[in-house]
Amino acid sequence: MMPVTGGASFIGSHLVDALLTAGQEQVVLDNFAGGDLKNLPNGVKLVKMDIADARVVEVIVELKPEVVIHAAAQVSVADSMQDPHLDLAVNVQGTANVLEGAKVAGARRVSSSSPRAAGSTASLMTLTKPPCRVRRATTAHTGTSGSATRS
Repeated sequence: MMPVTGGASFIGSHLVDALLTAGQEQVVLDNFAGGDLKNLPNGVKLVKMDIADARVVEVIVELKPEVVIHAAAQVSVADSMQDPHLDLAVNVQGTANVLEGAKVAGARRVSSSSPRAAGSTASLMTLTKPPCRVRRATTAHTGTSGSATRS
């Protein structure tokens, strides 16, 4: 089971569609702050949850994924200016929660597709034994991506 955070968002829902087409079983984790239930295909498993909620770690651990797709983020500049703590909670603590859940679950990779979820660049992170190191490399379609490896 592959969790997709922000799976009801524009980017996330396209990832969900592509994964379904490829025969991958996934579960969408979304709080619908920026996504829409109409974006999801019928029958997709759904957990309504904010990644800033520490319980997301437990949800990911229970799924025991090999890969986690992280597409959830607070992307509105206007909202971040009005409420920078929301930006911090979702984009920093939320991403930390997703990474922690993936690490505890033994996932080998976390793929981040949201520009704000991983520091304004799309990235692919492979978890390592602590400390996790992220290497950045240029890719043709996104400009940058990052990776690290587990020993």
